[in-house]
This record gives sequence, C-alpha cells and structure tokens, in this order.
Amino acid sequence: MDRRRSASLLVHHMLLLDGGSTSIFNFVPNPAPHSPLLSKLWTASLSRLSPAAVHKWHKSFLDAGSNIITTNTYQIPPISYYPDLDIRDVIIDAVGLALNAVSQHGEGAVALSLGTRNSIVGKREYDCAPLFSIEEYYDFHKERLEDYQKILGHLFAEITYLEFETISSYEEAEAILFILADKNASSIIEAKKAWITFSVGDASIPRITQLLSKVVKDPNIKYLWGIGFNCVGIDIAGDLARALAKMIQEMDLDLRLVLYPDAGKFHEKTTAQFTDNAVPLEDQDVVKWASEIGELAQLNGGKLVLGGCCNTDARFIAELRRVSTTGSAVSQ
Repeated sequence: MDRRRSASLLVHHMLLLDGGSTSIFNFVPNPAPHSPLLSKLWTASLSRLSPAAVHKWHKSFLDAGSNIITTNTYQIPPISYYPDLDIRDVIIDAVGLALNAVSQHGEGAVALSLGTRNSIVGKREYDCAPLFSIEEYYDFHKERLEDYQKILGHLFAEITYLEFETISSYEEAEAILFILADKNASSIIEAKKAWITFSVGDASIPRITQLLSKVVKDPNIKYLWGIGFNCVGIDIAGDLARALAKMIQEMDLDLRLVLYPDAGKFHEKTTAQFTDNAVPLEDQDVVKWASEIGELAQLNGGKLVLGGCCNTDARFIAELRRVSTTGSAVSQ
C-alpha cells in the first residue's frame, strides 16, 4: 500500500476532539465569583452564568476543525448530591448549547462529559487509590446517567458519545464497565459510543500503564468504544499512547485510542493540577504541542480521537488538524 493510500485510510478513521471545558476560564471573565453554582459546579456553571461565552467556545472548536465537541458538564454530579442547586437547568443549558453549536455549524457530534466521582471531593481527580467502593462508583455513574436521560428527554438521543474522563483507579473504571454491560441500564446508553480516559496525579508512566493493562483485560471491555488518557503532560503523552496502542493490538481489541493531553506550562507536575492563573500560551507553544500530538496519528491503524485538555484552545485544534492532515470525510 503506498503512502498516499495509507494516509487516506488514516484520515478516514481519525477524529478531532475539542479542547474540553477546563480552559474556558482562561478566555472569559469570571462571571460570579461568589455564586454557589460556580463554587460547586466549576466550569459547568458557565453554561448557566455565561451561555454566550460557552456557545462561542464550542463554535471556535468546530470552526477550527473539531469533529466532536464536549459538553460543559464535567463536574455535575447526580442531582441528589446538591439538592440546593438547580442542576436540572444547568444540564439543559450545557447540553443545549453544545447541540445548538453543532446545528449552526452544520456538522459535528457531541460528547457528554462525565467526570470522575473523585472530582466531587475537592481536587482529588488524580488520586491513584480509589476513594470509594466499586458499588459507590457504580451508583454514582448510573444515577447521573439516569438524571441526564430523564431531564433531557428526546435531546439525550442527539448525544453521540459518553465521555467518562479523568478516571484514576481500576475500581471506578470497572464500575463504569459494569454499567455499560448491564442489560438493565441498556436503555440509558443505547446507541451511545462510550470511552474512558485515565489520568493519575504522580504522572507515573508505569502506574498508568499498569492501570490500563488491567482495564483492557476486563471482560466487559467489549462494551467500550474507546480508551485512552486525558489531563496528562505532553512530555509523557507519546510514551503512554504507544504503550496503550500496543496493548490494544496484543489483545486484538476493536477500540479507538482517545488522547487529549494538556498544553502544559501551567502546573507543578507533569500531570495537570489546574490553576486559576493559567494564561493562554504563545503560538510557538501551540505549534510544538500539535506537532508532538500529530506524530501519534498513525497509531492504532489511525483509529484515534485526538484533542486537548487543560489550557488548550481552538488554535491547538486548528494546528493539530493541519499537521495530522485530517479531512472532513471521517467516520464517527
């Protein structure tokens, strides 16, 4: 097979994600510093407090070439966790803004951001040890999915992907896989493509690869559409991606490789610990980041989803699209 034909096949399989929602505070004014929504729901609150900014944020990624945009719902727990907050309206606004941006753009798909259970306990997304039992993780994720389905009604069907992200323990991943395999939960996730992405706070490649090696051997892995990592430093992204691609090949799994690392330069550790004083990076940093991520585009036979996490904006996706030669004829 010649290089041009090979590149064409890779283009067909690869999809571009956006830069997530965590970076939006770097580019819009803080709307209400003392709002209970803001303190408890973090970036998810902006869909209610600054909807025009969120819509503009989504649109910027679509214009830059993203095939998939992420809802600003990362830190929304089940409604029962915060009975004093009107989470129902936040969910409707967050999902509606993403779907509306895709509709106006004319193409694209929406991924429902489902953050780790650990994120509800301060900034403990990156804890390597499980903070809860498998049963507690299961109940949390299942109840939250049921909330979305009930609140969104017919709009829930317009969501293409379920994005379980920043998972840092096998126990939580196992609970999610149980839900995906549960016939009683099938009506919630029917026709959805689910992925899980991992991150750990100590940025240990051996620790993350050990975690991934357990997950790919889980009997319920067959219910997953994609697997990968998010919120890790660019300095370890390549090694992690190649290790995971090798696992997928060795296990003969039909999985997409989902990779969206941070932009870097704003955290103390190589794995992101997001800070409020992060600033947009310079254009040369954008080019360097995209070049390094673009080099991974041929992994897994080109069956990848590539994007960015903390401190990335539309410039990163536009440059990543350019260097990875992604066309519009992609398979979602």
